[in-house]
Amino acid sequence: MSVYLHVIVWGCLLRSGLCSTVEKTKPKAHNRFVATKEWKTIEEGQTVPSGLHYRLNLKNGKKEAKLIDSGGSVEQHGLAKDDSKQSQNLKQNTILVDRSAAINVYEEMQQQLLQGDQLSNLFTYIEFEEKKKQVDEKVIASLLSELQVLCCEADNADNFYRKNGIQKIIYKHVNSTNKSTREAALTLFATVADHRPMVKKHVVETGGLTTLLRLFSLEKHPDVKRAALKVLGVIIRNFPVARNKFVELGGLHVITESFPTQPLKDKVKMITLLYDLLSERREKSADLDNALYNLGWCTNFNELFQEVVMVNIQDFDSIEKCLLVMDLMASKCKKFYKNDVSFQLNRQFALLGELDGDEDHYFINLSTLMSRLFESSSSDFETNREL
Repeated sequence: MSVYLHVIVWGCLLRSGLCSTVEKTKPKAHNRFVATKEWKTIEEGQTVPSGLHYRLNLKNGKKEAKLIDSGGSVEQHGLAKDDSKQSQNLKQNTILVDRSAAINVYEEMQQQLLQGDQLSNLFTYIEFEEKKKQVDEKVIASLLSELQVLCCEADNADNFYRKNGIQKIIYKHVNSTNKSTREAALTLFATVADHRPMVKKHVVETGGLTTLLRLFSLEKHPDVKRAALKVLGVIIRNFPVARNKFVELGGLHVITESFPTQPLKDKVKMITLLYDLLSERREKSADLDNALYNLGWCTNFNELFQEVVMVNIQDFDSIEKCLLVMDLMASKCKKFYKNDVSFQLNRQFALLGELDGDEDHYFINLSTLMSRLFESSSSDFETNREL
């Protein structure tokens, strides 16, 4: 008789929805994590109180926890007690624990990086962070920076590529909505691609150049834009397939459109990229020269040179980069070169070239190059005026 009564009452509870309400308001004991002095896995859906030490198990990717106080007991931490106060504050405690867990897990990551396969550990940590409901972009950016440092070593960079890190990590995070994450991913990208034809080939074949050009074109943050430009330069340098693809994808137009609004130092970086395109071609490419001419780069080169000299006449590195690219385009552009600042600069180069310290004739060579460029432009101007 009592059995049937029990069934009837249970059925009524199901219809009224009271059973589900009880389930939500009072979690079952087995859904709570009970810590001990040893590391235990935190299972999916378990609620965890505060006051524990956390770590990430690298073998299975799961979080583990244990008691911090070696002399404490389970009851002292309130892990097995089912009092009403703990039930009421359960949700709040869980939120606090999640934040505490994130901090402790990251600290554990930092310690474990000093042991074992550091590259594999970082892959695991990034994957772990990506799976969280609320990804901490500061943690991601920090892990990407640590990867970049590791990949400065050739073996690590090669292993990063073999682990499909370009697609698993770099492509994913260069498209992040977080500025620091994008910048860190691009810095890592440049390190991995530098002097590695296999990586450059992979980037071309997987649409990486398209991604970089789009990012460079749309990016508003100067630091990220500069990092994207650096990656483009690394991939183009000493790799004809990438250079041709860059031009084919409209890379010249992208650079041209961005040029006028960029800071001076970034303009110098842009003409350095164009210098790489021009200087490394196997044979003189009239198409490339004509493309730059039609896009107005003769004027851009000359105006940038004048600006660099006016801002800092002793910025010899930037002055040299301007003169070198102007020299490569002289056959098309020399009539656009104006010698407004060349006399004063040439005089300074001549004086510096006479010093004992100019053993490699650096300043003398710059003076000779500048004289050739601007004497040509002056004579052309005089000839055109007479006609």
